[in-house]
Amino acid sequence: FHAMEARSQLRHRPTSEGNFLKYNTAMSSLDNPLWDYATAVYARPEVAAACLRLQDQQGLDADILLACAWAASLGYRLTLEDAAALDAIAGPLRADAIHPIRELRRRAAADSARFPGLKEKLLAAELQAERIEIAALHEYLREKMLAAPSQG
Repeated sequence: FHAMEARSQLRHRPTSEGNFLKYNTAMSSLDNPLWDYATAVYARPEVAAACLRLQDQQGLDADILLACAWAASLGYRLTLEDAAALDAIAGPLRADAIHPIRELRRRAAADSARFPGLKEKLLAAELQAERIEIAALHEYLREKMLAAPSQG
């Protein structure tokens, strides 16, 4: 992408009011270019397995990894401070919703006869929580990128 294309993509959605750290769930904020990028990349062969391995074995947040890759694809280099900010944004939602839902989903999957259909419903809830996380990460990156020229 060139800088003009990147800025156009960043303006995909207007800035919404509200604090994403408090999980603003307005539907317009959930539909953003980072979500589009993350779902497209995650669907590639072996990417999902690699992300899950890094997540489960190294404790890496796959959504943050995909957010950093998206920023890089637009020509932006993130700093360690940016990584810390992304983790601070994602951390509370990860702890309060994503990890507990994921744990319940895994338990339901392990005993599907006892909990028929529950795994699929929990997976949908987990994906929705991750979509909220990605919206918050997108808002941070969007504001940062609009404030700074492309570095690529």
